[in-house]
Amino acid sequence: MYTANSLRDKIIHFQNTSEQHFQKQKNLPNFFKLSLAYLSFFLSTFLAAFRLPFLWLKRLLPSSIASAKEQAVLQVNTQNIKQVLQDNEWVVLDFWAAWCGPCMMMEPALESFAQRNPDIAAGKIDADQNAELLKRYKVKGLPQILLFHQGKEVKRHAGALSEHELEAFVQQEMSKISQAV
Repeated sequence: MYTANSLRDKIIHFQNTSEQHFQKQKNLPNFFKLSLAYLSFFLSTFLAAFRLPFLWLKRLLPSSIASAKEQAVLQVNTQNIKQVLQDNEWVVLDFWAAWCGPCMMMEPALESFAQRNPDIAAGKIDADQNAELLKRYKVKGLPQILLFHQGKEVKRHAGALSEHELEAFVQQEMSKISQAV
């Protein structure tokens, strides 16, 4: 049973389920829900574009001002990705961009996940600054979540996930791998 913790989670869940329902059964009510989901997607992208100048200003501020939630999420790039994957048994990487609405909607979910799961490394990769990593991992759309176990990719998801969906995404694969061992 899904329970949303915030309006953001409810919107992400609505977008994901609307698409799934329309794929299963193409009818007018599902088309209407899918249209609303796309409308909310475009609205979130517009809001992300509005937020972009403020994010650039934040980057200019000293890093010591970052919140505890932001510090729980690693900033991964071409220079440190190898070390992050070697040093941690489980790693969740979020490929994102500042102009991407769904990426901005997912940001709090990743921060909360990182705080609640200190044994799993959670990192963000800025797609605009790390094009080489997008090519290396064949990332075609944003946001894209990749899950690594012992340095090897074991699962990926394209699109935003709510806190609950991100937790389920990771725990399902961890359970599957631990049962296989």
